Amino acid sequence: MGSLNFPRHLRLVRRPQFQACYAGGRRYQTKHFIIFVRPNGRDYWRLGITASRKIGPAVLRNRIKRLVREAFRLNQHLVPPGLDYVVVSKKRTDLPGLNLDMVQKQLMQLFQQIAPRTEKDLEQDPRA
Repeated sequence: MGSLNFPRHLRLVRRPQFQACYAGGRRYQTKHFIIFVRPNGRDYWRLGITASRKIGPAVLRNRIKRLVREAFRLNQHLVPPGLDYVVVSKKRTDLPGLNLDMVQKQLMQLFQQIAPRTEKDLEQDPRA
């Protein structure tokens, strides 16, 4: 396994990047998250995370974003490349009890769903 850093080029940071993923991406759901996945035409994946004010105070929103970012960082070798991911936190009452193991488990289930479809999606998308 290579480096476990999380450089800036692996992040979605601009609003148009997020909007493109919302508009043209495929939507997946887990218990705590909605994930939009869209081919990006690169040989690496990129991640964007959102947590609205409906989730709760800033401390909780930032904790959720840190957990998702850490789950992606630790499991980046399992993340299918060539895709943009936008992870949106759902409003749930049990989010304060969310921990890294729960987030990793949900995301790994998602990657198992996405991986078989990745090749088909990239072949069908002429922009990729």
